[in-house]
Amino acid sequence: MEVLQREGFTVKKDNRGRRQYTDNDIMVIEKLIELSKYEARKGTEDDRAANREG
Repeated sequence: MEVLQREGFTVKKDNRGRRQYTDNDIMVIEKLIELSKYEARKGTEDDRAANREG
Protein backbone atom coordinates (compact mmCIF):
# COMPACT_ATOMS: atom_id res chain seq x y z
CA MET A 1 0.00 0.00 0.00
CA GLU A 2 2.90 2.33 0.67
CA VAL A 3 3.91 2.16 -2.99
CA LEU A 4 0.46 3.31 -4.06
CA GLN A 5 0.49 6.11 -1.52
CA ARG A 6 3.89 7.31 -2.77
CA GLU A 7 2.34 7.49 -6.23
CA GLY A 8 -0.49 9.68 -4.96
CA PHE A 9 -3.17 7.10 -4.09
CA THR A 10 -4.89 8.43 -0.98
CA VAL A 11 -6.33 6.24 1.74
CA LYS A 12 -8.33 7.62 4.61
CA LYS A 13 -7.34 6.63 8.13
CA ASP A 14 -9.38 6.36 11.30
CA ASN A 15 -8.54 8.08 14.57
CA ARG A 16 -6.16 5.21 15.43
CA GLY A 17 -4.23 5.58 12.18
CA ARG A 18 -5.66 2.42 10.61
CA ARG A 19 -6.48 2.50 6.92
CA GLN A 20 -10.13 2.75 5.93
CA TYR A 21 -10.73 1.34 2.47
CA THR A 22 -13.70 2.35 0.35
CA ASP A 23 -15.38 0.00 -2.10
CA ASN A 24 -13.57 1.90 -4.86
CA ASP A 25 -10.19 1.40 -3.10
CA ILE A 26 -10.84 -2.33 -2.93
CA MET A 27 -11.82 -2.45 -6.61
CA VAL A 28 -8.60 -0.64 -7.61
CA ILE A 29 -6.43 -2.92 -5.47
CA GLU A 30 -8.12 -6.04 -6.87
CA LYS A 31 -7.57 -4.82 -10.45
CA LEU A 32 -3.90 -4.12 -9.71
CA ILE A 33 -3.48 -7.62 -8.32
CA GLU A 34 -5.18 -9.06 -11.41
CA LEU A 35 -2.92 -7.03 -13.71
CA SER A 36 0.23 -8.01 -11.83
CA LYS A 37 -0.70 -11.70 -12.14
CA TYR A 38 -1.34 -11.23 -15.86
CA GLU A 39 2.00 -9.48 -16.33
CA ALA A 40 3.80 -12.22 -14.39
CA ARG A 41 2.24 -14.92 -16.59
CA LYS A 42 2.98 -12.93 -19.72
CA GLY A 43 6.61 -12.51 -18.69
CA THR A 44 6.95 -16.22 -18.07
CA GLU A 45 5.45 -17.00 -21.49
CA ASP A 46 7.79 -14.49 -23.15
CA ASP A 47 10.78 -16.11 -21.42
CA ARG A 48 9.72 -19.56 -22.62
CA ALA A 49 9.30 -18.32 -26.20
CA ALA A 50 12.73 -16.68 -26.13
CA ASN A 51 14.31 -19.91 -24.87
CA ARG A 52 12.70 -21.91 -27.69
CA GLU A 53 13.93 -19.43 -30.28
CA GLY A 54 17.37 -19.05 -28.95
